[in-house]
Amino acid sequence: MEKDGFKGGFHPLYLWGIICVVLSYIGPFLTYKLVNIQEIPLTVGLFGPFLIPLLLPVINTVIAIALRNKVHRYYFLNTAMLMKYMLIPYHIVAYCLMFIFAMGNVLLLVLIMFSGFIMALGVGITDWLVMAESIPFMFVFLKDSSMGSLNKKSYVTVMRVLQFFPVVSLVSSMVAALKEKRCIILTIVAAAIAILTVIAIILLIILGVAGAIISNMG
Repeated sequence: MEKDGFKGGFHPLYLWGIICVVLSYIGPFLTYKLVNIQEIPLTVGLFGPFLIPLLLPVINTVIAIALRNKVHRYYFLNTAMLMKYMLIPYHIVAYCLMFIFAMGNVLLLVLIMFSGFIMALGVGITDWLVMAESIPFMFVFLKDSSMGSLNKKSYVTVMRVLQFFPVVSLVSSMVAALKEKRCIILTIVAAAIAILTVIAIILLIILGVAGAIISNMG
């Protein structure tokens, strides 16, 4: 069924979105391989984690600009949401690593160059760059939406700004998808899984900290 000229069905953008997600997941493993190859300079190993996440937003920006007048805005929305939902586990793991590195630096008193905080910062930067991969597609969708009666310019401006903030980016995109009545079931399922996962992680952290305190007291 067509809606506002949208025919639905598969689009190559979806495949590219999946490729971006796969590259984001395998990026750390590629970096690990590079670091373990002696012929590769150390600088490549240090900056390797940022390479793929840094390139993909640039490539996606070029794609979005090139296709903005040729592809229906729902394809951009669907691609962005597909990427965001598939990257939820990535972000959860990244946040856990940042917490572990930061707390390890504090609890273990690893004060040499604040190594724990540096690693947490590196993970945070990489995670933000991965999050930014879908921003160009959301920008095109929001721009086209502002031309019609669906969204006011103030709403579009706020939604664009929110795309640059972790977690809020996902939530605001979910709101946009539900507002457009797109990906409703998938959005609800993804939100439920994300919430349950976060609750489980928080409980595990609390139990871990409590166990450490009890063991130290004993």
